[in-house]
Amino acid sequence: MDHGSVSCTMERLTGDPMKRIIIAGTACLAVLGILGCGGAGMGGGGGANNKAACLKWVEKHNSMPCLKVAQLDPESSCPDALDMSPTDMSKMYECQAENTKCNGDIPDLAGMMNCSAL
Repeated sequence: MDHGSVSCTMERLTGDPMKRIIIAGTACLAVLGILGCGGAGMGGGGGANNKAACLKWVEKHNSMPCLKVAQLDPESSCPDALDMSPTDMSKMYECQAENTKCNGDIPDLAGMMNCSAL
């Protein structure tokens, strides 16, 4: 295997901020989907406020200067079905909104990583 071509490929993947933003955004949305389905049939408080909390997070995300190239669509990111979930995800969305930050021109995702545990 030619190690030079492997490192070049890895450099391109890790060096392009746009790719990192898209990958991170996709990963966040995947986590939200898993959490939304994970509580099905488990009882709990329900998710009557999930959509409102999600919309606040999307609004915060879309207002950040470092995320202008990776805008989220409120309707597809926060469908009505969120409020039908048996899982209350509002605290997670609130955490994500509080921790959506920029470090210069780069999104700072460190704080959001702790939100999936809520």
